[in-house]
Amino acid sequence: MSSLNDALNVVQDAVTGFIGVDVATIKQAVIASGGQQAWDVITYLTNPKVLLMALIPCLIIERLRPAAPHQAHRTGGLLLDFLYPIPRILIPTAFLGLGTMLAMYIYKTYLPFLNTGLLDNKPLWVQTLGAFIVSDFMFYWSHRIRHEVRWFWYFHAIHHSQKHLNPATTHRTHPIETIISGAIRTIPIAFVGGSYPAWVLFVVLNNFWGYFIHANIRTNLGWLGNFIVSPQYHRVHHSTLEEHFDINYGERLVIWDKLFGTYCPDRQVYPPTGIPNAAWIEENSNNPVKIPLYYLKQMAYPFVRIGQSVKETGRLALARLRAPSQA
Repeated sequence: MSSLNDALNVVQDAVTGFIGVDVATIKQAVIASGGQQAWDVITYLTNPKVLLMALIPCLIIERLRPAAPHQAHRTGGLLLDFLYPIPRILIPTAFLGLGTMLAMYIYKTYLPFLNTGLLDNKPLWVQTLGAFIVSDFMFYWSHRIRHEVRWFWYFHAIHHSQKHLNPATTHRTHPIETIISGAIRTIPIAFVGGSYPAWVLFVVLNNFWGYFIHANIRTNLGWLGNFIVSPQYHRVHHSTLEEHFDINYGERLVIWDKLFGTYCPDRQVYPPTGIPNAAWIEENSNNPVKIPLYYLKQMAYPFVRIGQSVKETGRLALARLRAPSQA
C-alpha cells in the first residue's frame, strides 16, 4: 500500500507542477481560512482509499439486491465510470476545495451585500445542516436547468448515457458541466455564509450519498424514501421511458420535486436507463485499451450536438428541451 501511495504522490506532484499549483501554499491558505480541522477533513475524507471504502458497501448490496439482476459488473461502462474520477485523485485533495475558497473570496470581496450571514458563528453541526438544506435547494435548480436548457443538456447527457448504473456513475460528468453546475451551486455560500470546514464537510459527505443513489440497488428506502432520495427514485430520473422525462430532479431531498411539480409518485418501478440516439458514444467493449477512446468520444459529444443544433436551426438555439429524446 505504501508503494501505491508513493506512486500517487509522484503523479500528484507532476500534475500540480504542470498546472502551477503549490500544495504548501494551498495548505497554508486552507488552515488560515478554516483551521487545521479544515485541512484534516479534506485530506482524510477525499483520500482515494476512503473513497474506495465508500464504494465497497454499495457494490456488495448491488450483488445481494440488484435493481437490474442481469447487469454485469465487469462491463466497459463500469471501467469508464472509474476513469472519470482519476483526475480528481491525481490532483491533491486540497485542490478540490479551492473552488469553494475562491467563491467565498469573490463573494466576500466584491459582492458582500449578498451575504445574509445566517450561518456565521454558529456551531459546526448547525452550519453543516444549513449548508445541506440551502445547497440541496440550489442542487435541484442546477440539475433542472441542465435538463431544460438545450446546450446544458448536451453536457449533462453524458451523465445519463450510462445504461448500467453503478456507484461510480456519480463521477460520470463532463468537465464543462462541472463548471456550469459549480457556478450555480456556489451561490448559497454567498447567501448564507458559514465556515469553510462546514461547507467542505457537507460537500464530501454529499458526494458519498451520490455513490448510493447511483448504485444498481433495488430499494426505495421504505417510508424514509418519502423524504430522502433513494436508488429507485434516482433511477427513475435516469429512465429512458418517456413518462419519466423531466421528473425527480432532487439529488438528496425529495421535497423540492414535490413543491415544484416534478415528483414521480411511482416508487416501485425500476426502468431501463440511458439516452437515445447516442450509440456512437456508448462503451460496448470490455477491452480496457478501448475505454479511453470512449471517454474521448463522450468529451466530444456535447460539442458535436451543439454543432448539429446550429446547423439544423441556423441559430444558437438555447430553447427548453421538451424531452431528452429531442437531444
